[in-house]
Amino acid sequence: MTPNSITPTYQGAIDFLSGGRDKSSRPIANNTRLERRGDYVAIRLHATDVATIYPDDSITLHDGGWLTVTTKDRMNRALGMRPVHIGSDRGRWFIYNRTWEKVCRYFDGIRISWSGEILNPRTESLEERLVLAEEKMRKSIDRYIEGYFAAMEEGKMPLPSGGDCWDCSMIVSDGPDKGKPLGDVKEGDHLLSHIKERYYVPSLLWNAVRARGYRDLNIAMSMKLDHAAWDNEGLMKVRRAWQSDKADTHTIKDLRRDFRKYLSKHLLKTRAH
Repeated sequence: MTPNSITPTYQGAIDFLSGGRDKSSRPIANNTRLERRGDYVAIRLHATDVATIYPDDSITLHDGGWLTVTTKDRMNRALGMRPVHIGSDRGRWFIYNRTWEKVCRYFDGIRISWSGEILNPRTESLEERLVLAEEKMRKSIDRYIEGYFAAMEEGKMPLPSGGDCWDCSMIVSDGPDKGKPLGDVKEGDHLLSHIKERYYVPSLLWNAVRARGYRDLNIAMSMKLDHAAWDNEGLMKVRRAWQSDKADTHTIKDLRRDFRKYLSKHLLKTRAH
């Protein structure tokens, strides 16, 4: 095995690590490392162990909340010669066999044997409940976003200030969560309260755009918001279309996408329980 490849077996991973200067960690792909974790090895993408391989060659998959193309690619490469892989259907991930038949729905923490058996399957009734709950939450997120942007267009959304929701406006200053909004660290309960109460907070949209990873959030937002409303009224409004008094549709689409991705990451129940 060489860097930029991923081993599907435990022994192959150990042998590869043994061939490097650092016997506990070696790069294997872009932003991806193979690392020893005591009695098992992990494939780490950025800060998430997306795959954990055990001595019996079973594998556990974790998405860390990032259901991205890159995450799926690393998982599938880690699955290797196992007779299953991850695919998507209408935005939802599933485990498929070699003939592209659905084995089960993917969930964070799923453990798969070398032969492709799901070692910690969810019961059908639990799976059905989770699917229904997810559909309900998706609709609630969509309604919240509709109301949020309507409030912006009606001039009811001031710029972020000290009067904002505390958890949305405060940024963690140190520790492993440095740079994150306090509400993100508290995960779903805080954001869920905004959804239920239709509480439209200025800082929430900024946090959604911040999650995209812009180097300078203020510059990014200044390109997306209307300068006249910002400078003259202290309001958040989507920037106007060229030679028009209406909001730019492309900017609205981008902001809605960022907002939906941000809320979905924290509120949709894709985790194993």
